Amino acid sequence: MLVEYLSSLIVVFGFSAIVIYFLSKVGIPPIVGFLVGGIIIGPSGLNLVREVHEIEMLAELGVIMLMFTIGLEFSLKNLLRLRTFVLGGGAFQVFATIGATTLLSYMFISETLSQAIFNGILVSLSSTAIVFKIIMDRAEMHTPYGRISIGILIFQDLCVVLFILLLPVIAGQKVNAVDIGFTIAKAVFVVGTVLLFARWGVPWVLHEVVKTRSRELFIAAIIFFCIGTALLTSMLGLSLALGAFLAGVMISESEYAAQTVSDIVPLKESFSALFFISIGMLLNLNSLFRNALPVAVIVLIVIILKYLVAALSAYVAGQSPGNAFRAGLYLSQIGEFSFVVAITGKQAGLMTEGLYQIFLSTAVITMIATPFLISVSPAVSSRFAALPFVRPLEVMRKRRQREHYPRNLNDHVIVVGFGVNGANLAKVLRLSGIPYATVELNSETVRKAKNRGEPIYYGDGTSAVILRKIGVQSARVLVAAISDSSATRNVVRIARTENP
Repeated sequence: MLVEYLSSLIVVFGFSAIVIYFLSKVGIPPIVGFLVGGIIIGPSGLNLVREVHEIEMLAELGVIMLMFTIGLEFSLKNLLRLRTFVLGGGAFQVFATIGATTLLSYMFISETLSQAIFNGILVSLSSTAIVFKIIMDRAEMHTPYGRISIGILIFQDLCVVLFILLLPVIAGQKVNAVDIGFTIAKAVFVVGTVLLFARWGVPWVLHEVVKTRSRELFIAAIIFFCIGTALLTSMLGLSLALGAFLAGVMISESEYAAQTVSDIVPLKESFSALFFISIGMLLNLNSLFRNALPVAVIVLIVIILKYLVAALSAYVAGQSPGNAFRAGLYLSQIGEFSFVVAITGKQAGLMTEGLYQIFLSTAVITMIATPFLISVSPAVSSRFAALPFVRPLEVMRKRRQREHYPRNLNDHVIVVGFGVNGANLAKVLRLSGIPYATVELNSETVRKAKNRGEPIYYGDGTSAVILRKIGVQSARVLVAAISDSSATRNVVRIARTENP
């Protein structure tokens, strides 16, 4: 048994490495290589791997590790800053997607309203694992479109347990409302307990562990926190991934977060590769070829629908049209948690085997398309934001965020972005008596900084109009303190044009 299992692992990693090598020659991302490799070696491909169930178990561990490292990038303060995105943008995206998909599904696919609603739930979820990994690889965690994407994804993950609880109700089965309420109460309790423990318990425990000067003990304690929290949340009805994310948040509150990332990242990369390969193995090529036309049409509709709804959700949450359209492309795929919901719904009679296979094909294809869609998102979002019917939306947003820009600024410093680097630079300029003005796209950050007396203004630093309003033509220095390479290049180009 062990020999067969190890043989499967050798095939999985060896074949995937070959596929990734050749795809990288034409600039195709590794995630696509893993998915394609899974399709080729899976049961409907060359059937080189027979122990698919065991691979899927390791893949689950990969998702846990991935979500744990993502949680390490956050703190409780960062999560609180995202509350508008999570509750506002996330709720709008999920329920608007469910509504729109339900309508289309009831008109053209589903026989009953219950099945149409179920299809809406499946489409409403995006891929946390894929989008978070791409955002981390591209260092976009703190960009406006990265933050709104993360906020919406967190809300989607929180909704998974609610959807699974409601599936029997949607299917017309008798369900005890008390049991649903009790499960939700348990979920709220465990999340609250984890966050409280993060504030006071984990830093003390890790401090005691570090005092032993044993690296082995430190790694063991970290893995215990990660897997233990994930298991606890799973036992109480939440997802393993959400528990792992909360575990990462717990440790992010301590001074040992950087060392934890250093020790865990190699494990995370290996296991998350297995996750993407296992997703590719799910695809049934025979079913895909039989239903090629309907699958192609559904994929196109899903991507367009999710793109537009997610972009509107980001706009509603306060993002500029450009950033909103960019976030829309980040969230335009079907997510891995939809597989969990699909299996549960299939058992409840909400989906036939034929529709299940079409769903799997659609989901995997949208996942494969995600890296390509994200790579073209800067150009696509810029063109959409420049459309005539979009400009009134930006005017409306600017009216909501009306700013009285400074006048007669000369020989000053312009700071684009008020994150950690921008705030530190502003502090140095203020203490040095150097005049400066800051422009920032996060309205909450602008409000708080302005209350502290900062010369900060709401606006998009990639806009020539905004830079003119804060005196770019008479400025001595401009600093782009933003973690978005594409936006930085635009800021520099505009600044050099306006003030050579």
